[in-house]
Formats: sequence, C-alpha cells, structure tokens
Amino acid sequence: MKSAGDIQDAGTLITWDSAVTSLKGVMESHFADYTGYNSVEFNDVRLTYFRIKTGDGEYEAIPVYSFAQLDSDHSDTYPIQLVLIDARDGSEVSMVQDEARFLNK
Repeated sequence: MKSAGDIQDAGTLITWDSAVTSLKGVMESHFADYTGYNSVEFNDVRLTYFRIKTGDGEYEAIPVYSFAQLDSDHSDTYPIQLVLIDARDGSEVSMVQDEARFLNK
C-alpha cells in the first residue's frame, strides 16, 4: 500500500480499559450468527493499523485493537476468531470491505 500524502496523526486513542469495555459491548452482536463456537478465547491482542475502504478505490489506515484467537496447531498467525475495535472511538470495525463479494442467501 502506497501513501498518497503525508503521514496523518491518528488522533487520541482510547485507553486499554475502554477497548476491553468496547469489546465486551460488541461480542453478542459480532458472534450472533456464528455456529460451532462454545467459547470465545483471545490469546493475542495488538494495537495496529487496519485499512478500511472509504470510496471507490480509496482507503484509509485506522488504528485498531485486534483481538484474536490464534491457532497454534497450524500457525501462530492464523486467527480462528478475530474482532477489530477502532482505537479512536471503541466501535467495531467490519473486516468485510465489499458486501457484493458475498452470495445472496
């Protein structure tokens, strides 16, 4: 990914406690349609950047807390479960960038 301009300030980030509170707030809706999960366990948390689509061919990198369960049986980088929380406001960040890629149910 190549930057189209100068580095932008990420702004004020929420605290760790606020990130955990936000995570708890989105868990029910995030996993509502999932089947096969008996528990949600995160063994990897990172403060990183995630690219979101902002327009046709336009993207923005935003700071996120990435809560993941990594599968140690296959690779320590393969997430079984993943939830992204916007580190600026605590909202959940959708990993789906283009709904049109999914088949109609």
